[in-house]
Amino acid sequence: MITTLQTTTQTHRRRTRTLPVTATLLLAALAVSVGLFAAHSVSGTTIAPGNFPSWNPNVTCQATLATVHQVIGNQFNSSTQGALETGGPFGVLNGTDESSLHPPCMAPNVNGTMAPTFVEIHGISLTTGSIVQDGAVGGKCGVRYTPTNGGGPYPGGQTFCNAYGVFQDTTEYTGNCETLQDPNPKICIRLEIDRDWMAAAYCGAGTACDNSTFDKLSSSQKIDVQGFVTWHPPSSSGHGYSSWELHPLTAWRISTGAPPDFSMSASPTTMTVSVGSSGTATIALSSLNDFVGTVDLSASIAPSDTTASLSPVKPTVSFNPASVVLAANGTGASTLTVSSSLLTTPGTYTITVTANSGTISHSATVTVTVSLL
Repeated sequence: MITTLQTTTQTHRRRTRTLPVTATLLLAALAVSVGLFAAHSVSGTTIAPGNFPSWNPNVTCQATLATVHQVIGNQFNSSTQGALETGGPFGVLNGTDESSLHPPCMAPNVNGTMAPTFVEIHGISLTTGSIVQDGAVGGKCGVRYTPTNGGGPYPGGQTFCNAYGVFQDTTEYTGNCETLQDPNPKICIRLEIDRDWMAAAYCGAGTACDNSTFDKLSSSQKIDVQGFVTWHPPSSSGHGYSSWELHPLTAWRISTGAPPDFSMSASPTTMTVSVGSSGTATIALSSLNDFVGTVDLSASIAPSDTTASLSPVKPTVSFNPASVVLAANGTGASTLTVSSSLLTTPGTYTITVTANSGTISHSATVTVTVSLL
């Protein structure tokens, strides 16, 4: 399961009381800060390079598994409801690189943070009523390579045209991406096979991004795709009112079902460790749906309420190994060691173990009681 990045708001019953003016101002400032953080939570996310192999032999980058929502972010234009560039956490190709036969695997996003550019998305389909545009229908044709690819004539003097369409993840959005009638945020992205890639036989008939069958897709067909993240302003109906693209689109296939993922568990989930000693738990990992990649482990420790009031000296944790490589449908494990020194405050602690690979993240908890004996 891939968790879509979003902000969750919870409402709690409050007591009514009168606060001093200074405290009121401080709380107001804090509320503004929290609001700004929530609005920019997606763009501030750090995206790790992916571990998924390219389906196209002409691409050497490894893909980061993501959803459309994770690629375009969570900030939308108030009038068109198309996604804004400020919400995108991935690296973005510039206008020169989007037609390059060898785009960079890393690039800065709009916030200047270096991040991976090559992504893999599963289970998306053409927006309702839309078609893939190609040739005379779509335009964007030419007889020569772009300057970034040498500028020479296409083989045999042929004319090649970009093929593109607007796609969406119907698990999150079922409206029409290309009209203004649906007021909901448009979770959409444009996919574009570049004409230089076709001319170079990187995306011709029979390749990993065969444009001749791409042209024939319908909204009832779900596909999996790989490509490089690009921003192409301004937002318009031709972009599904979202300027986000995968351009060049380097590979696509009819969706094989559930996306690659992994599971994790901890055993045991509770343990007692005496002061000055240590205990261990096994973190088990399993590949799901042909997941292949490296899973990085980390942990955080939170004392229980009774222990927290003492400003405790917490136990420490370590992993062996801290990163686990999973083969397709394989398994792996790491040993979590919880160590308590003579200075550790007795009490109960919750250890949250997090496993990350690209945009996929899972967690498990282990409850540890530190005793005097």
